[in-house]
Amino acid sequence: MSLSYSLKCSLLSASLLGLTVAAPAQSIAPDVSRAAVPPHLLLKMGLRLTHLSYSPGSQTWRLVVPASASAEYRLAPRFSIYGSAEADLQASHLAMRRRRVATSSLPSAGLAMGLRCYYDQSKRTGAEHAGGPYGNYLALEGGVVREEIAGTYLTQFHRRMPTSLTPSVYALWGTQHQFRRFALYDVNAGFGIKMPPYYNFEHIGPAHYDVAVQVNIRIYYGFGF
Repeated sequence: MSLSYSLKCSLLSASLLGLTVAAPAQSIAPDVSRAAVPPHLLLKMGLRLTHLSYSPGSQTWRLVVPASASAEYRLAPRFSIYGSAEADLQASHLAMRRRRVATSSLPSAGLAMGLRCYYDQSKRTGAEHAGGPYGNYLALEGGVVREEIAGTYLTQFHRRMPTSLTPSVYALWGTQHQFRRFALYDVNAGFGIKMPPYYNFEHIGPAHYDVAVQVNIRIYYGFGF
């Protein structure tokens, strides 16, 4: 009788011990259904830091704020298309003999579209960004840049600021990462071809193609959908 009672107590104790050991293991199991879904659409607004400049002087100062906005859409886990609009907003101040003159202008602005292939997506962020627009990438980008040319010229009716439009195509290597909840950086560099520019006045110089180098550092405030 005592032997059977001891066996029953041993079995009951083992079963209770098994339940207490299994309970914590079950509580820390990852919830796959709650894993973050990579964004299909990423909207970004920020600054292109490589164009940010400030020129102080005794009689004048000049500040260029390069605004940048972009939208990136994920076609596949590693491929995305994107479009961007950028403008260098310039403010300057000139202290003359009897008055002070403050001016603002848009010395350059550009539009671009491209295709990205992410080949080495970040492993530090785990499943949260797997297949999303984060990591190292190769890109093919085409765009056009409008630039002001120093000076003015007269038409039949009014004065106009001479400008140029320059199309270009670039092959870029870059990396994009999120370092805060809504903050990310995008750094890229590469080579490309600049087409002959189009002017809004008579043509200057012979038309020719140029090989160009591009380096960009951008800081964005982004939202994913």
